[in-house]
Amino acid sequence: MRYFRLMVDERIKHRVEPASLSPLQVEDILSDHNNNMQTEDTPLFLAVHTDSRTVYPDFLEFPLPLVSDAMKA
Repeated sequence: MRYFRLMVDERIKHRVEPASLSPLQVEDILSDHNNNMQTEDTPLFLAVHTDSRTVYPDFLEFPLPLVSDAMKA
């Protein structure tokens, strides 16, 4: 099983923000995922808050190795 931790890039102003979830909604999502025996590749869609200034930062559409400048040096 693979785990990912999504972190906010604080440098981006007016970034898209996910809508908050109640503990019951989180429990429902987790129980649906476990009960339906979905594969780990099944996407999870979350609602987001947007307005006219919202920025959608770049994202990776598929796995890609990333190397920092420090590592390159």
